[in-house]
Amino acid sequence: MADLTQTQACELLINLKDQAESAASALTGKLYALQRLSSVIELAGDALKLPDPAALVPYNTVDVSAYKMLAGMCPDLFPPLDPLNSQLFNLRAQLSQAYNALAKQLDDHPYSKLADLSHELGSEIGQLVNQINDAAQPALSKFECVTALGCEGSLLPQVPNALVTGVYDSVKRLGAAGASLLSTEQQDKVAALNTLKARVAQLQPSS
Repeated sequence: MADLTQTQACELLINLKDQAESAASALTGKLYALQRLSSVIELAGDALKLPDPAALVPYNTVDVSAYKMLAGMCPDLFPPLDPLNSQLFNLRAQLSQAYNALAKQLDDHPYSKLADLSHELGSEIGQLVNQINDAAQPALSKFECVTALGCEGSLLPQVPNALVTGVYDSVKRLGAAGASLLSTEQQDKVAALNTLKARVAQLQPSS
């Protein structure tokens, strides 16, 4: 890109500052809508009780009593044992299948959808922030040159400091919008779900 004149640099920063502020305002409205949606999703997730990760056992250590304990916790996932197929091998195979089903249920759990919402919004904001930063760099570099290298014909008296910092401040607002989508309680629920997912993965036989 050709070197910017001081007028072009000022105009670019003003435009980008306005663009960032406009984007932040638009995202604020979207954020409120997503927060309402996340509250509904959270309620749906609260209705689906998660098993205690500490109570789950590796498939290769399971015996009849352990299987019955798991069946008591998750009767839909652990069907009653068939007396004719209660050998240890078949027992462990049933448990492995149940853990596969549990893993799928966890992937489809509403708390997983909360994490997806947060990730998607964060990605959208990250792309926008990068676009603004990249577009602003030629102008910001010109002003940094004046400050750091003492370039001739100082531009600083003609450019309010708030104009330069305003671009960064508006970008920070965008980042803050993404960080505030999920409440602390919702983040804790997502973290608990991820812990359970990791535990279920550890319990499965190595492929």
